[in-house]
Amino acid sequence: MNRLFPNNTFDASDLKLGLYLALDFRVFSSHNSPTWEVTSFRISEAAISMADPETEWDRVMATYRPSRRQIAETVDQIQQWEEIKRLGRGGQSDVFLVRSPERATQRATCLQTMRVALGQHNKAELADAIWSYARPDSLPELGAKKVFKNS
Repeated sequence: MNRLFPNNTFDASDLKLGLYLALDFRVFSSHNSPTWEVTSFRISEAAISMADPETEWDRVMATYRPSRRQIAETVDQIQQWEEIKRLGRGGQSDVFLVRSPERATQRATCLQTMRVALGQHNKAELADAIWSYARPDSLPELGAKKVFKNS
């Protein structure tokens, strides 16, 4: 970049976004080693000289057609997140605080353990299950889910 634009400085976040989107614009190629490390890469000059990136993005995205299998897998993954509460509502979508599938499964297991421990009068197992169920969720266990409204 510095050889092409010696008088410009580029913000790191802009460069990261550009590299992230470069594959969608078909302006990035790379060579990987057997360990999947990128050993070299090239960004086409088309990425730098693109007159109207927003229009180009719209054009690229208009041709993107995921397969039915990809859509089904994505929907299944999203539905596995447990909705905790609505964070906001707008004209186009609702946003929910969600719990990861792993944490939701852990909490369901805790409930089952509590039921069994109550029946067996196992106070230690009951206490552990209650603590694990009720503990605060960690940040990696939480997310936000945006549900678009169909109009």
